[in-house]
Amino acid sequence: MIGFLPAEPIEILPHYNAGVSAESKALALIHAEFNQAISKTIFGQLLIPLLTDLEEVFLECLDEGWDGYNARPLSIASYTDALNFLRLIPTNIYAPDIVPEPSGGIGLEWISSDAGRFVLSFDGSGTYAYAGIFKSGARVRGIEPINNSFPKELKDFITRLYRK
Repeated sequence: MIGFLPAEPIEILPHYNAGVSAESKALALIHAEFNQAISKTIFGQLLIPLLTDLEEVFLECLDEGWDGYNARPLSIASYTDALNFLRLIPTNIYAPDIVPEPSGGIGLEWISSDAGRFVLSFDGSGTYAYAGIFKSGARVRGIEPINNSFPKELKDFITRLYRK
């Protein structure tokens, strides 16, 4: 292990005392919905568990054929690119799933059963490929260099998946 300590998602606004009035019950419901929504973001999950997941996926997929077929080992360069990019994700973005790719790359994947799917793929070249398909039928894709900030257009694509 590279040394990240696992952390449990935290309850951002703990609920201590439930009242009995209709207003209190309405506030308790809003409170519960807020905590549920925030727990799915980078802020609510904290970054350390995501970095730990990335590390675990990387270590599990270091051998040729890790998928039971002919998958290439994940590259240190793809791990480094994904690690650096995870650190750029704004705290109000939903947390992605970490996905090993048979080509030796690492993917970050956001899936909404209601709205579609968005994937970033890191192959270790200092760039990322992205692709999204939305319930509306719209599709996006591209390849961009990794910079020192999280691109607004990616934030918009990911946010689009979770709009209500």
